[in-house]
Amino acid sequence: MEIINPLIAFNLGLFSTLHCLGMCGGIIGALSLSAPANTDAQPVGRAGLVFAYNIGRVFSYTLAGAIAGFFGEHLMAIIMPDSGHRALQFIAAVILILIGLHLAGWLPKLRLIEASGLRLWQLIQPAGRRFFPVNNLSKALMIGMVWGWLPCALVYSAMLWSLASGNAWNGALLMFVFGLGTLPGMMTAGLMGNRLLDVLKQKAFRTWAGVIIILFGAASPFIYTVPHQHEHGQEHHSRI
Repeated sequence: MEIINPLIAFNLGLFSTLHCLGMCGGIIGALSLSAPANTDAQPVGRAGLVFAYNIGRVFSYTLAGAIAGFFGEHLMAIIMPDSGHRALQFIAAVILILIGLHLAGWLPKLRLIEASGLRLWQLIQPAGRRFFPVNNLSKALMIGMVWGWLPCALVYSAMLWSLASGNAWNGALLMFVFGLGTLPGMMTAGLMGNRLLDVLKQKAFRTWAGVIIILFGAASPFIYTVPHQHEHGQEHHSRI
């Protein structure tokens, strides 16, 4: 996989912090409130519980990416066996641009795709309730794995991107790195509460984050063209 894809995925996760906090910030708050009063005095501490929750969440993202990449690979092999790779690159670019528009606040209707996962979420959500109160790492990890499937427009958009990644491994890698990008903001929110939100709610942050992702998406087809043309030229020369 081209190194640019993981770099974009990490920045996508990093810049989507505000949206992630809006979706999962309340969950982290509930997790912290449900912990025993002496949690901070324990060896693991509140930071350990928040970290375990986020590791579980990233694991679910990675699994979802692998599933999406697997189906995307076989779908392209059936529909476009000859030009599928190039088509996937352009599809991924379009998805990135849409995500950037959503982050900047210029495409709010992208949230409508969250409705597509509501039925699955209704089946999964009750499984998380049995792990409250959160008083150890294993419970926090399991809650993270459950809540990683929470319907979220940005996560679902990243999954569509992983669908266009080419195979299960690439899809898993993209969603894993995307999840890593969300860790700084989510960990900080778990420890600092709403103080981080006061900074990230500024419109300028959302706009610049969205513009950066849009630029990544717009430039990615041109980034891929040169290496692939070079590879094609070498292949043609070897045949001669």
